Amino acid sequence: MSTNRVEGRVKWFDPEKGYGFIQRQGGSDVYVHIREVWQAGLDQLEEGQLVTFTIRTNAKGPRAQEIEPMEKGVPGASELATTETSFTIDADYLAEGYFQDAERETLRPEVVDELAINVAKVLGTADPPTSMRQLRRFLDKAQAIDARLGRGSSFEEVRDDVASLKRRAARQVEQGLLPEAFQTFIDRNVALAIRDERSFRHGFLPHLESVLDYFIYLF
Repeated sequence: MSTNRVEGRVKWFDPEKGYGFIQRQGGSDVYVHIREVWQAGLDQLEEGQLVTFTIRTNAKGPRAQEIEPMEKGVPGASELATTETSFTIDADYLAEGYFQDAERETLRPEVVDELAINVAKVLGTADPPTSMRQLRRFLDKAQAIDARLGRGSSFEEVRDDVASLKRRAARQVEQGLLPEAFQTFIDRNVALAIRDERSFRHGFLPHLESVLDYFIYLF
């Protein structure tokens, strides 16, 4: 078995359709076919399940293989059983940044897991509460910036667009459309995201995507 293993969380899997996707840490989603699940000795994958796997790339993109569950059951199920949280988006939020190492190669697991869950809970229970549509609009804007990078724009060319997310949040908070916690959430992420392209694409984007995913699940 390959030693170049990747950690990820099952985004969704439909055994009737015979496929699904795994959200890998610090990267794009990976397609998984039910054949690979059966070869791992499993009947199916559960949404939210933590797994390790290797990646084989073909003409259609990356595919997961050699799948192994990291633990039994659905990790984090108790965290997702309630919207209550004592977490606050304050100066300690993302104080350690997105990555485990100075080279920004390895995403901290909690950035797309526990931290994203708690941020989603704070935003959804704030006064006024954040709506899914509002959160989706910020992600759409960030993904549009990411698409420009994919088409060849330099990070210097899009840095101001990343920074403009702070102004967008401030305007909506001032209008009473978003809670103050959302302003702190965006301010802190933008401060990290504008450092360089990797911080934006492999730190901020996965975190924001995970926050929205958990927000949709919880609310």
